[in-house]
Amino acid sequence: MQVIKKNNFIILSFALLSLILIISNFLFLTKAYGSLIAVIDSGVDTSVDIIRDHLWVNKYDIPYNSIDDDDNGYIDDIFGWNFIDNNNLVIDDRYQGLFNSDHKLFFDIQSKITYATATVNEILWIKQKLNDKKFMKKIKTLGTYIHGTHVAGIAVNDTTENKIQTIKMISTKGSPNDEDDEDENNPVSIEDLPLPPEVQRDCDIAIARGISGINLVKYVLSKIISRQMETMKLAVKYADQTGVQVANASFGTGYTQGKMMATIFFRVILKRFPTSEELTSVTDYFFNQLSLKGKSIFSSANKTLFVFAAGNEGISNDIYPSTPANLKLENTISVAAWMGPSSNREGALAHFSNFGQKKVEVAAPGVGIVSTIPGNKYATLSGTSQAAPFVSNIAGEILNINPQLSPSEVKEIIIKTVDYKAALKGKVTSSGVVNKSRAVLAATYSKRYSLSQAIDLAIAEIKSFPTDNLNSRIRSRITTVIPQIYKDLQYVNPLPSEFKNVLDKYVR
Repeated sequence: MQVIKKNNFIILSFALLSLILIISNFLFLTKAYGSLIAVIDSGVDTSVDIIRDHLWVNKYDIPYNSIDDDDNGYIDDIFGWNFIDNNNLVIDDRYQGLFNSDHKLFFDIQSKITYATATVNEILWIKQKLNDKKFMKKIKTLGTYIHGTHVAGIAVNDTTENKIQTIKMISTKGSPNDEDDEDENNPVSIEDLPLPPEVQRDCDIAIARGISGINLVKYVLSKIISRQMETMKLAVKYADQTGVQVANASFGTGYTQGKMMATIFFRVILKRFPTSEELTSVTDYFFNQLSLKGKSIFSSANKTLFVFAAGNEGISNDIYPSTPANLKLENTISVAAWMGPSSNREGALAHFSNFGQKKVEVAAPGVGIVSTIPGNKYATLSGTSQAAPFVSNIAGEILNINPQLSPSEVKEIIIKTVDYKAALKGKVTSSGVVNKSRAVLAATYSKRYSLSQAIDLAIAEIKSFPTDNLNSRIRSRITTVIPQIYKDLQYVNPLPSEFKNVLDKYVR
């Protein structure tokens, strides 16, 4: 009898100890991973100091054993996946070390030009570089290469728990050393360039079916869209299956790029320029198709909040379509770029930023943002690409406090806790700039009160908060509205298009 009691005690003690270990391990994992933010971009340098401590690591896949241990279809997806090249190389190492002091100086002076503080010598240097075609080609290439790492640094800055998963969706293919530069003395006309094999097949099939003229161009574009969005579908599904709560998408195709796509395929297929009516028809078709497919894909991951950059064309998304910024789903939010105030002037919407009272919800700092780039370096960039991860950063912090909130509830907190700005009235839905402190407080209150009560309490408690204090190491510098003489010298890193791999074949 005594032996049975002793054995029962041992069994019970072992069971309690096991339960404690299970609970402790669960709490450790929850604490260690916090909010998971996918950076859908051009790749992230996982060795950068500020990012390394915030990396999502796939604990179900044994590193670099060339086996799909978690049976998810992706071999050794330790930090994420490269959906462009279908491998686990989440940064293009061919460009490592090519970003030099001149490239950094170019972006630094560009920031000064935005603030109207550049010296005469700096302006002369920028003019020279802007006229140097080879240098500018390199800037565009390297701008894409550093883009994802710069975005990731903003998303995790001044957070303790936000984790980064890398989803590479923007192509960095090309020639790092310019060995394939075309002969500038004998430029090749777009009409003379060959169609990629898959596009040629599309043309042959369409022609065999009796499709011609403008309908042939639309048919080819529809096939290009289908292939690209099928890749996007895989990326979004991957994010959904790995538990991503916030996905930063600082990419997109704006109206100008859409028109460019339409014009290119008119020229390469029909060997002529489109009329204005044809161009409008094909461009509208292009965006309608993208919108239909995009809504289906992004709404399927209904546990993830997708944060989109509004675009850098300085136009209204309400009038001119942009994708995916214009999807307007319950689990999406579109972000414009805000330029902070100076001592004698109110802040303003950045002159390059897209806007839209219906299509763009909030603004966030997007001018002169200092963040990390590959190789443990820092660079100063401007764009809605930089504004979007400020919002992703806040969304992650909200979910760290209250992980029970749905994407639409996180979105509501962000929109309703902004700092109202008269300059943004009619420009964005909320008429304001995101306020991290107020949003985080609302998330705290949401654990005890209804969401509307939590937001009201946060607004009452925090009356005002300077937008330039959103982050400490990564910041939006105080600036003035840029004079016209400086605008002509400004280069804003373009928002990378999901169709960059297509455009690069024709745009030199």
